[in-house]
Amino acid sequence: MRRSVVGQVRGSHVVTDRLLAEMSAAQVSNALKTVVGPDTLLCTDGSATLRSAAAGLGVAAKSIAVTYDGRVQDGVYHVQTVNNYHARLKAWINGRLRGVATKYLPNYLAWMRMWEWFKDGIKSDHFIISGLGHQLINT
Repeated sequence: MRRSVVGQVRGSHVVTDRLLAEMSAAQVSNALKTVVGPDTLLCTDGSATLRSAAAGLGVAAKSIAVTYDGRVQDGVYHVQTVNNYHARLKAWINGRLRGVATKYLPNYLAWMRMWEWFKDGIKSDHFIISGLGHQLINT
């Protein structure tokens, strides 16, 4: 079973996602190393794997365990932006597309990133240029 890791810059539409063969600290670190910097604060859902990956990348991590006290810690830290993205992605794949073949999942993730990036007006040209191998969006 393939896993994915999704990251989103808080307050923006900038999204990164990667498919992983397994959910290990090494694979997560490898997936995130090109998109995090020394000043990054990685908010995670409490996963030990994600905390280990953050340590391996040398970035600060804040573990947000959803409890009865709420989903926000210290008034600002949460993972709801990514959870909302996951919900929209699942609704799109399972609802509109009625599922996808796993081998095509990277393509669908790229399409979702395009929908997120060009929220105010995606054009057919964006798909054509992207299909020709030119990256129009963040990865």
